[in-house]
Parts: sequence; structure tokens; C-alpha cells
Amino acid sequence: MHTDFYNDRPFIENEYEAAEWNESTGVPPEELDRQIRAFAKENPKMSAPLLFANAYKIMLENAQIGLNPHTMFPDKLRHGGSYVKDATPSVLEYFAREHYDRVLERRCPAVRMQRRMFGFLGFAIPDTDVWHTAADWRAVIGLGARGLLERIKAEKQKKLDGGSLTPKQTDFYDAEILAFEALLTYMKRLKAESDRLGLADYSEALRVLVDEPPHTLYQVLCLSHIFLNVMELGRERCRTYGPVDELYLPFYTADKQSGRLTRESATEMFRYFWQKVAAEKRYADQPICIGKAWSDDGDGGELIEVMLDAYAELKVHNPKIHVLCPKNLSDKLLTRLVTMIRNGSSSMVLVNDETVYAAYEKIGIPREVSKDYIPIGCYESVIMGREDARICASWINLEKACEYTITGGRDLLGKLVVGPRTEEPKSWDEFLATYYRHLEDQIDVVLNNVNVQAPFAGEANPSPFYSGTIASCVEQGKDVFDGGMEYRNQSIKCFAIATAVDSLLAVKKFVYERGMVTLPELCRILENNWEGAEALRTLILRDPVKYGNHIAEADDLAHDIFKFCAAHIIGKPTSTGGVFRLGCDSVNMAESYGNRCAASPDGRLARTPLSKNMRPVNGMEKNGVTAFIQSICKLDNTDFVDGAPLDFMVHPSAVEGEDGIAAMKSLVRVFFAGGGFAIQGNIVDLDTLLDAKAHPEKYPTLQVRVCGWNEYFVNMHEKVQNDFINRTMGLEQ
Repeated sequence: MHTDFYNDRPFIENEYEAAEWNESTGVPPEELDRQIRAFAKENPKMSAPLLFANAYKIMLENAQIGLNPHTMFPDKLRHGGSYVKDATPSVLEYFAREHYDRVLERRCPAVRMQRRMFGFLGFAIPDTDVWHTAADWRAVIGLGARGLLERIKAEKQKKLDGGSLTPKQTDFYDAEILAFEALLTYMKRLKAESDRLGLADYSEALRVLVDEPPHTLYQVLCLSHIFLNVMELGRERCRTYGPVDELYLPFYTADKQSGRLTRESATEMFRYFWQKVAAEKRYADQPICIGKAWSDDGDGGELIEVMLDAYAELKVHNPKIHVLCPKNLSDKLLTRLVTMIRNGSSSMVLVNDETVYAAYEKIGIPREVSKDYIPIGCYESVIMGREDARICASWINLEKACEYTITGGRDLLGKLVVGPRTEEPKSWDEFLATYYRHLEDQIDVVLNNVNVQAPFAGEANPSPFYSGTIASCVEQGKDVFDGGMEYRNQSIKCFAIATAVDSLLAVKKFVYERGMVTLPELCRILENNWEGAEALRTLILRDPVKYGNHIAEADDLAHDIFKFCAAHIIGKPTSTGGVFRLGCDSVNMAESYGNRCAASPDGRLARTPLSKNMRPVNGMEKNGVTAFIQSICKLDNTDFVDGAPLDFMVHPSAVEGEDGIAAMKSLVRVFFAGGGFAIQGNIVDLDTLLDAKAHPEKYPTLQVRVCGWNEYFVNMHEKVQNDFINRTMGLEQ
């Protein structure tokens, strides 16, 4: 077993960028691509599950492999992706994307055309989200690869013996068996190469894992890494390793009791594991979840401390950490977490269990079920093994309805009429009512678009490895994306709340109350990107009534907009037998949608970012983080089962010493007591960011929280760096 991580680290950090492959173990990616496409062409009438299972089989049985002898977790498969800034897709993922688009274009051409138009306008991009997934890690670890396969075979045989096996179920089971047998073949190939290289510990782990569930923590980590990477060969991404403290605790305890592990050797193991995950450079980082097994004393707390010790030491931001926070959140754990954030390990989000439970109750899922939720992706809640939540079915741009209210339904950049044609509102009340009319139309067309596409997701993207971990899918003989899960929901995100609120209030004050500009004049100003109206723009930007500063007028409007969205989204039926859920994070849609949007009444210029997540517009956060928390807590966060993050930004001087740690803990507890959903943030100052931009070599490990993930500041695009600098300037004015 490896015991010298820091000597090995230089050989692990960039092992994917500078990968060494044993070319005798298989064929290169271009040949894999040719074989997959040739197979598809030769079998045009084969069902999608069988087609995809055969594609996985081609990859797993024929791709070249490479084992890195400098790490406990040496496996790598040459799938055709590259690793520079972020990992790029495999040849199988490119094939899967093309298949997905072809199926949906054939099955629902009108809504796909509508979707393209909405994306062009920065309005919404409705989809059936097959990208964000969560394997049932309890089944993966509890049964192992062989056990999952045997469960599938047994269920097929049961239906065959009972005379109930349908042709569609036959295809499902045969595809699952084909895929899982290919997984076992891949594991045997890894073992053969490990034997050749003399990697005794890894070979022994694989010897066990080919036929049995894992017995030790090391075997758990080996299996988890192999399974996640195999599952991600296709289009889907496994957006969590699961509740790792709960999953790994029995193995950690047994290993300690047997003498196989000590606390220090376990810390060393996690150094290797976290560095392996970091080297893989997954887009938006790879999530893990902690908090389910915490105890102030005993192995539960110790295991989390071991994982956090290794993580903080490495100064990596990948994996990112989802922290479940119960009502009686341990002061010891909270102290540890906020200390890490203050010290620069800010790649984590703290999630309020009580708010999540209440949010699930609003969509009809009781606490005895939702108690098993975990966050996946960035912050989105999913009940692992039971809920297919499609966490990113669409984002809806809340600012667009304001634009259409001003123009009567015409898109300023796209030059198209979108939604209902409306007359010029003669009063503020009429303007606001018209805004809600346009917003309702946005919501209705997005929900309809998603509902038309969703029933074809199983044909467009069958997922054998994901489905094979889900008990209900195996029992029914149905793919996850074909309705195999118990709860089959869809999730819609409404974002840019600060841009929308500030824009609406600017119209109220400067058009209807002060009469400084008419609505037709404002429309022309926005169409001209504020050119010639700089004085008015300055007045609007300097107006103090902005969202996120605990100002009642702005906070009340934000509350009402979200309540309107909730009434029109939450619990509405989906076409797959579930309900719609609501979230309000933006991820990078703030930039991509903003690039499609004209200037807005709050003073924002055309093609510039919209407001992110729940936070104020950059430069408009004038009253500090306490006021911001009060604004967020004015909202009903139990509407947002799909995620509602508060992004704080605090100057280092405000959190120095023990008093600073106490202040950070108080900030979290006040936010949770007020019903907040999730909190994350940065401890940064303007001088450091400016110096890092000018002298990146001095700050290689400076992290910033981008949205639902972290990045090293010096590796970010200049536009994104400037976004952080501009926000920090607003805080320090």
C-alpha cells in the first residue's frame, strides 16, 4: 500500500493530461468511435437500450487502459476525452449526444425548434435533463458489481418463470446484463494489467471486487471510482459519490478494529483519493456529501475529520463538498467547516435539512422518505435510489418578462414577437400585472415543452449502469429515463431575481412615479443600449432601493415574484407521472442568457451577465452580508427543493481570530434559523484579487466560489475574474 503521498503527488496531479497508455491493451479512441458507429449502422432497428449496452461493451472490452503505479487508485480508460481545463467528452458521449438529438428532433420537432428559439433569445432552454444523475451508491457498495448483475438476472428469470416478461422488458434486462458483464470484463482487464505491473494491493482489491461486494474501505473507494467512471462514459454525469461518511463508516470502523487502518493511514488513503478526483477535472467539480454520520465523539465524527484533514491539506477544490446540516448542527463540525472556508477551502455548500424536508412536503413527499435526500450537482436535492428529479430541465430568465412588458411582447435583440401581444401599461399596477402575464406565459410554454420531450428520454438516452443500481428499475424492467423510478419529477429554475427586481423598481420609480422617462422612450433607450441616456442610467444605478439590502420594497417584490413562480410550477403534473419542482440558482446561465439579452431598466448593458443565484446585482450589495441574509430569509425558501443558494462574500478582516470564527458560525446559524436553504461563499479582498490577476504565479491555489463549484482564480477567464473583482469593489466602497 502506498504510504508516501507527497513524493507520489507530482505523478498524480496531471496524470490525465500526461497519460501513459499500454497500447497493447486495446485500440485507440478513433477506432472505438468507428466500431460504435459501425455497429449502430449495422443494427438500425435495434432498441435503444441494447444499442447503448453494446456501445458500452465495445468501450469497456476494447479501449486501451493505463495504470499509474504512483497511486492507490491507478485505473484509467482511454475513452477519447482530453484533460486541459475541464475533461472533455468521450467518443461514446459524442455518439450519445447525436443519438439524443436525433430522437428528440424526430419525436417532437416543433418543441425542439421552439427550444432553439428560446435559447437564442435568452428566454429559457427547456430540455429533459439526462445529464445530472445519482447512482444508488448503497446498492453499488452493498451488492458490488457482481451482485448488481445477479439481481438483474434474477428479476428477469422471475418474470420469465411467471410468464409476465414483455419484449420491452426483455430488451431492458438483456441490455443491463450485457452492460454489467462488460463492466466485469473491464475490471478483469484492470486486474490483468495490475498483475503485470506488480501492483499487489490493487490486484487483490480487484480480485475481490470482480466476484464480491467490497470488504474494506480501500475496496469501497476502488469500486466507487471504477463505477463512476464507467457510468460517465455516456452522456450522463454521476453528480455525487453519495453520502460518503454514512456509506464508508462501517468499513472504516471494521478496518480500524482489525488493524488494517489507523487514523493516519486512512488520511493518507484519502489524500490519494481526493487527488485522483481532482486530476480528473470534471466540469463543475465532482460532488461528495457529508453530514449523515457525524457525531462529536466516535468513528462517525473521526471519519469526517479524516476526510476533511486530507482535503484541506491538498488545497484542491475538486471534489466539492455538500454538507447536510441538521437542526442540532454540531458546533464542533460547524467550527471545522467555517475555519476551512476562512482558510481558503471554500468548495463547499452547507444545506439546511429542515428547509429541504419542508420543501419536499410541498410536493407530497413525507419526511420519512425525504430524510434520505442528498444534494447532487450544485445544490439540488434528490432522494437517492428513489427520485428521478431531472434537476435542470430548464432555466427561466425572470428579467425577460420585464423586457416584454416594456416592448409589448417583442424581443429587443431577437426582433421577434414572443408570447402575448400586450398594450402599454398606463400605471405601475398595470405594468406589474402585465409582467406577471408575460411570466406566466413563459412558465406555461416551458412546462409544456419539457412535458412533450420527457416521455422520449428513455429512447433518447437509455442509461444501463444508472438504471442497474435502482431497485425499482430492476423490479419493473424499466430504464430510469423511461419511468423506472418511484418518484419521476422535473425541475425548473427561475433565476436573475435581482436583475428582475431592480429593473421593475426602476420602471416604477423613474417611469410611473417621477415621470423622468416614458415607457416608449425607455424602450428606445434599451434598444440603443443606454447610448445617449447615460445621465438617466447613472441615476438608476445610484438609486439605493436594490434587492439584497434588506429594503422592504425590493424584498417584498422578490418574495411575490417567487411566490408567483411557485404557484405556477410546484406540484404541477409532469408527463411522466411526477410533479414539477422549483429552484432558483443560475450556474453559468447568468452569463450565457445575459449574452442574449438586451439592456435592462436597472442600468445593465446589453449582452452582459444577469444576476447570479440569489445574490444582488454586482455592485449593489451595499448593506453587508447580514442585510443580504435578511433579504433571503424574507423569501419562502421551502419553495425551492431544487436549490436556493446564498452566496456571501466577506472581507478577511471581518473574520480574523476566534471572534471571526464565532461571527461566521453565527452567520450560518442565523441564516438557517431564518429558514434559508443553502449557504456558501468567499472570504476575499480586492487587493488580493487584483494582485492575483496581475501576478498569477503567486496565487496558484487561490480558490473562489463561482456558483455551485470552485475554481482557481488564476485559471479563470478574465471576464469571470472581473465579475469577482467588480463584486468585491462593491463591497469595499
